[in-house]
Amino acid sequence: MAQDDQVVADLRVVQARAFGMDRLLGLELPTLDRRMRDHGGRDALPAVLAAAIENIGDLTMRAAAHHLFPLPYGPTPWETGKARGTRAAGEFGVSYDAFRKRGEGRPVSRLELVIDAVATQFEALTAPSPADQPSRPSRIRSLALVGVGVMAVAVAVGVVLLNRDATSNSGTPAGGATPAKTDCDRRIGDLDTAVAAEPAAQSFAHQLMVTFRQEGGVRLGCAAGPAYRWKALVVQDLVRRGTSNGSLVLSPNGVHLRMNRSQYASYHQIGGRSGDVAQIVGGLPERIATTADGHVEIQLSAGTVLVAEQRDAPYFWIAGAYVEWWRQHPELGIPVQNPMPSLRQEFQHGYAQIRPGATEPEFHPVADPAALLPPNAAGHILRQPDGTAWLIVKQRGRLVRRWIPDGETWNCIGGDAVAVHPDTDGSVVAALGYAGHAHCPARQ
Repeated sequence: MAQDDQVVADLRVVQARAFGMDRLLGLELPTLDRRMRDHGGRDALPAVLAAAIENIGDLTMRAAAHHLFPLPYGPTPWETGKARGTRAAGEFGVSYDAFRKRGEGRPVSRLELVIDAVATQFEALTAPSPADQPSRPSRIRSLALVGVGVMAVAVAVGVVLLNRDATSNSGTPAGGATPAKTDCDRRIGDLDTAVAAEPAAQSFAHQLMVTFRQEGGVRLGCAAGPAYRWKALVVQDLVRRGTSNGSLVLSPNGVHLRMNRSQYASYHQIGGRSGDVAQIVGGLPERIATTADGHVEIQLSAGTVLVAEQRDAPYFWIAGAYVEWWRQHPELGIPVQNPMPSLRQEFQHGYAQIRPGATEPEFHPVADPAALLPPNAAGHILRQPDGTAWLIVKQRGRLVRRWIPDGETWNCIGGDAVAVHPDTDGSVVAALGYAGHAHCPARQ
């Protein structure tokens, strides 16, 4: 049960009276506002609630909650409370009246139970971690909506601010240490102290080993350290031959998989380097698939999709509200840069721009992106506005790009001394062939 009755009370107000983003912004929700202070404020509340609903373990409760809170907000207002409640009641096989009323031997209605389940997961997502005590200034500033609902906020949060000694989409999870490069002195299924104290610890240890075997076993290397909790997920980093080799990821939605180094790091950085909002804006992993044309997609529960041209390349995210639009416009190509605060996203053949009040993005093609390459690119680093960095080299007489996955590699190959054009558009960089990862000169 939720620990804070005021959270439940505020959620009842949202469920009954928030028929769109405008209505939500006008409600009095003091407890939700207090809890959202470090998580994007009122504007980000729909995305957090959507993630909370996805974390409900009971499938019937989760389905009913989706009906009661049909998030994210679309271009039209929600249906009436009765219509939504009737569909939620159907998940339990009862009438709307039976769903919302208490009865003999039932001191709490099913409606109250569903809202309490949402409140419980919301409290878990918005609770400060021990490292965050005492409270600190917000790292995610409240953002204004631009008329296309909460996913516009999700896009706007996507700016990645970089120090010069690190790159976006790095192979090292942002905000955390590089997994230890050890010689398999940890067993798969070892848990850190906090996870080991959880009621499901034994199940986590078993599932990590099962997932390890299913995903390739000893070919993946071994555990880089004990498994740890990252928000709703349990994660165990892997190391192979002294190099980070991705992570095993256990999700409460029952999808357990291995993400390679670039997949996990790119997912971790949705919405910013800290990882604070990745599971809120993006959702939980649901599927990794290679498409017919060879690009790879990671589908997340909030509708967000991570896309890369190859499995080991950097992944760039498209907010869930715009994924279907992207699929309907193959002339864009795949995304080659994360969304920026200006609500602009680069694709292989141009860029998409969201205009305030518009219902869908505008596509601006770039006829010949390769012609915009700087003349001195060979032997230098090009960096995109979102921080993704590339070493440009000549290979068999043509220019190709090699992804710089982390700050260590950036420094080793010359860093600022060889960096030019720090704001090169993604479509320009994508005009060059992808040639894998950059390495220190001794390993080239």
